[in-house]
Amino acid sequence: MSITHTKVLTGKADKASRSEWDANHKITGTLGSILTFGPNGSLTELLPADLVTPPATPTSAGTISAASQAKLDAIDGTATKLASPKNINGVPFDGSANITINAVDATARATGTGSANGVNTGDQTATTLNYTPAGTGAVTRTSKAKLDQVISPEDFGNSTVGDGVSDNTVALQAALNTGKQVYLPKEKTYAFGTRLTIPTGGGFIGGGKLLMLTGAGKFDSANYADVKDRKIGLWIENANDVVVQAHIALQPFTGTRTANAIYVFNSDNVDLDVEISNFKESEYGLIEWNGSDDGYINAYIHDSYTDTVDTALVRNASPSMQLTGLSVDNNRGASNLNSRRLQFDVRVKNIVMGPNARTRFGRQTDAVNLQGASPANPGSTGHQGRVAAFNVDEAIDIFCDGCTIDMTAQNVMTGVKIIHGATRNIVRATVDNYALFGIFIGGSGGVQGTNENRVYAALSRGGQFEPDAFATYGIRIDDASTQGGHRNYIEMSSQGNTTDLNVHFAIGAGMTENTIVYEGVGSFENGAPGAASNIIRRQRPGIARAFVSANFTVAGDTSVIFNTEDIDLHGEFNTTTGVYTAKSPGVYEIKYKAALSVGAGIGFGSYLRKGGAIISRKSEVNSSGSVQTMGHEHSAIVRLVAGDTLFVRTDGGATGVLHFGGTENTFVEIREV
Repeated sequence: MSITHTKVLTGKADKASRSEWDANHKITGTLGSILTFGPNGSLTELLPADLVTPPATPTSAGTISAASQAKLDAIDGTATKLASPKNINGVPFDGSANITINAVDATARATGTGSANGVNTGDQTATTLNYTPAGTGAVTRTSKAKLDQVISPEDFGNSTVGDGVSDNTVALQAALNTGKQVYLPKEKTYAFGTRLTIPTGGGFIGGGKLLMLTGAGKFDSANYADVKDRKIGLWIENANDVVVQAHIALQPFTGTRTANAIYVFNSDNVDLDVEISNFKESEYGLIEWNGSDDGYINAYIHDSYTDTVDTALVRNASPSMQLTGLSVDNNRGASNLNSRRLQFDVRVKNIVMGPNARTRFGRQTDAVNLQGASPANPGSTGHQGRVAAFNVDEAIDIFCDGCTIDMTAQNVMTGVKIIHGATRNIVRATVDNYALFGIFIGGSGGVQGTNENRVYAALSRGGQFEPDAFATYGIRIDDASTQGGHRNYIEMSSQGNTTDLNVHFAIGAGMTENTIVYEGVGSFENGAPGAASNIIRRQRPGIARAFVSANFTVAGDTSVIFNTEDIDLHGEFNTTTGVYTAKSPGVYEIKYKAALSVGAGIGFGSYLRKGGAIISRKSEVNSSGSVQTMGHEHSAIVRLVAGDTLFVRTDGGATGVLHFGGTENTFVEIREV
């Protein structure tokens, strides 16, 4: 703006002055300028460039006056709505009413469509919803792929599944029918009343408990009929690659209940990792394995007891009942298939029959019973396994061929039993507290003898079992048939009372060419016609050496008392009597040597005696004319049986001959050769 004027007004700007201004001045300029009067009344032009531009963002400084605040409050109290409504998160808002805005839930839903608080969840099914586990290298995949990994009985039942009381047979079988491995958590119990059939690739994992119900219509068999439907808990037939991880138990019942936990038939690569307990009458094994190859069993089988005398328990027209932990090829049926290459690690504890059942049925509990390679179908079965048995009648009963077994047993009637044509098996065993047999090898009435087995055993006798009417033997080789047993090798050592390690060859011409190498002592019987070909010898042959400690003069026919021992390996020499008593059968050498002082012309001699029989005699005369120091010695080889004695006597004519004492002068040596 520009201002044109002709003079400056001074003084008071009264009416006259203004009139003069109006008459004599013309104001021209640009719109937007501001005119101000100065203190002396002069007019000043403020151009737009002289004006102060306000900041883009206003700032507050100072305070609002009370009057201004009152006006603002009045406006706030009377305003009711916005001139133009706005949308907030999809909800219209004009200020006339309050609205509530929730926190946005953007979680994707596994099923369904729609939105949550305005966020579209989309169609999120298990097929499309991704899952990524935590951890380095984790891979994203669909939730369906993750969920499909695990099947549980709860997927096929209601809230009673896994309560340990209700019958879950339907849910369990439906889960198994998927062909997947069904998850049973350890903390839960699944009860069922009829057998469960496991298909190829299926089974149970997780180690949960399966309880076989014994009420009416459940596992209620009181005899040996209806084996498949009313006796077996888990049935695996023609099904490969099955896995079972579970604790299987029979529901307590006061009467007779014949039931078995698992039956495997013609099924390969089956893997059992199980605990089995609380069973009673059982016709076959609690684990029954038949005609199946390349399996693995890890089992703890325990606390199964019966004292029944039930007359319904009849098998093959005779009263019969046997509790067995693992039974292999005992129930193969018409197929007569051999199982092959089974590997197992089985612990069996407290599988016993009470006194009444024992009286009726005999001592019939086995930790492990390995059959197979029957006379009708011979051949190597090749099983390998470990057995730990405590408080059972028989630790292991072997009928098979080509098996290798490592075993420990305690409180048993019999430790190792090899019978009925078993051939080429190797057993390494430690047996503590056996009551009847540490090792028993028996023949067969079939076409195959019990041959070429090797047993290495450490034995000790004792324990809680009574041996009934039987004698007790560390080893018994017995035969009641024409097939017998040949070329078996047994190596045995003692862990306890060595006087109880008896070896017995019983009747039967077929027991030939067997070798027993033992450590220990005891009585030995050799009653079989063919037993002369069997060899019995100690691991450490017997040896004794004793001498006369001081000079002595004999008086005719007198036993020489060798009163000081150099060595007596098995405690067989008596220094009071000078007699050696053999504790083991075998071939022995006895050697006698004496240093003598013999008068001129005196004859002298000695006898080596086996009991009352002379086995060697030597006589000499001092033919010189003076007293001579002379040496005298001779020896003999003799066969002894346990209890035979050896000793030395002087000749009756050797009166007055002086014997010099000392270990190098007058002594006897006896050694087993």
